[in-house]
Amino acid sequence: MAEFFITDEKVAWPPPYQIRRSARAKRILFQITASGTLEVVIPNRCALKAIEPALNAVRPWVEKQLEKTSREPVVFTLPSCITLSAINEDYPVTYLKQVFKPSVAVLDDVLFVSEITESLAERKRLLIDWIQKKARRHLVPWLYELANEYGFDFNQVSIRGQKSLWGSCTADKNISLNYKLLFLPERLTRHILLHELCHTVHLDHSDRFWKLLGKIDEGCAEYRKLSREAHQLLPRWLGSVKE
Repeated sequence: MAEFFITDEKVAWPPPYQIRRSARAKRILFQITASGTLEVVIPNRCALKAIEPALNAVRPWVEKQLEKTSREPVVFTLPSCITLSAINEDYPVTYLKQVFKPSVAVLDDVLFVSEITESLAERKRLLIDWIQKKARRHLVPWLYELANEYGFDFNQVSIRGQKSLWGSCTADKNISLNYKLLFLPERLTRHILLHELCHTVHLDHSDRFWKLLGKIDEGCAEYRKLSREAHQLLPRWLGSVKE
């Protein structure tokens, strides 16, 4: 089985961080959220590779702030907004309590999460179920479009929630995609879809595989590097929720 790994190596520097694009931002900004997470705010047209040099320039301040927050209790909260960068969609989230069965609905571009007990874990499950359905509606057709465009053939495609994989492809040409791909930039998600399609021709990571991928994805080298750190783009609430 050919697999595309999410790297989650524990390192002292750079620290894990979340990225938020902002139309108002004129330069790269750093802030520590209430939950103790380092957030990097970047202009819409800023390249991801510009983040690390800027982060190194403010390293003393970041280390001091993270050391301070590490001594404080961490409060886990669910998102007030969900940004699906791969498909360029943003949804403000409103949480409601109701007497009927739990549900998730979109009304006027606002995501309403209704739950009987107001449980954080239950609301998180509802959010993930909704995102997985979104992934099925968007990633599967996207994969078919790319396969038709570049002449690939695969058997089946499934959407899963792997902890350490962005995607995988079997010898039978069955492709599995992680729903979390929706949180990555569009070009990076496209690169990973092409990566899995290339595995239908070359199951390993041989020179022939990288040559094929590079032929159809001109940004292959850059995106290959970015994919190793792409887990940092995922929102923190996707981790464990403590009640």
